[in-house]
Amino acid sequence: VTGVQTCALPIFRGFLRPGDGLVGWLDASLAEALLADAETFRSRELWVLEEVELEELVLRNGDDERRFERRQKGTWHRPGVERSATELLGVLDPLLFLTASELLPAGAGPVERLIEVEFRGRRDRLHRCTIGLGDDGLPVVRLASGAAGRPARESLHADLEALLR
Repeated sequence: VTGVQTCALPIFRGFLRPGDGLVGWLDASLAEALLADAETFRSRELWVLEEVELEELVLRNGDDERRFERRQKGTWHRPGVERSATELLGVLDPLLFLTASELLPAGAGPVERLIEVEFRGRRDRLHRCTIGLGDDGLPVVRLASGAAGRPARESLHADLEALLR
């Protein structure tokens, strides 16, 4: 054989857990995963709601309230209005698939300019959260379960405030 020959074998790394006397050989990527902080693997998904199961959305900010109802054809409307609520389109997916860019400890710091979000589903099942601004001016989402995080969509609070005007 002439020329340079290369090897395609994976690179392994020795791995020894505290208290073990035997070294295990792992693929380098698996060893990196084992050494990573557990927070790296925690889901940032706060909730995922099945839109077909929902009947109503209520947004509240102090005295301001907006109600939307989901009709049989799957469109959202203000009660008593035939035209579909196109103003809701920009915030609906971020609310249905509520994801955090960063998880926060439950009850982390005070929140101002609170907006209450409530989805009512079939059999009166409720999904509630609040979205406000923390001391640092960044948005914070809190679920009724106590889970909290920064919404992945940074403009979500401002978008909801605009919708409530």
